[in-house]
Amino acid sequence: MPRARLVPVDPTAYQRIVGATFAKAEHKPLITIGNRSWSKYDLGRLGCPHPAAAVRIARLIQQEHITGPHDFLARAHEFGKYKTIGVTCYWLVLALARDLGGDIADVHGDDRSFHTIHTHALKQAGARPRRRTKKGR
Repeated sequence: MPRARLVPVDPTAYQRIVGATFAKAEHKPLITIGNRSWSKYDLGRLGCPHPAAAVRIARLIQQEHITGPHDFLARAHEFGKYKTIGVTCYWLVLALARDLGGDIADVHGDDRSFHTIHTHALKQAGARPRRRTKKGR
């Protein structure tokens, strides 16, 4: 018997079961760029349902005064240079850029990997890369 293909399920369709609070929280905008906004549900459809990453990206969008999609697409490659941005956050930036009509390779605009760019930017800023293992192991 062929296996059914899974498609995302909208919690608002089952609000009677899961409750209004849960259904509305899933659709609350986490990121807004110009007149476009993305909820946790929308980010899941893009392939990056990470609310913590979305909060960091939204904060940087606000701090950097990015007001519209064209501005975001032009400056998206800069997100890899921030200390607080990891690969998950950067993937979210690339997914948003693709949703806004950009090409991921063009937006990234570099032959080097995210990790190489990020490490180089941290060294230039004098910051030490985060330690990934516990001391003594």
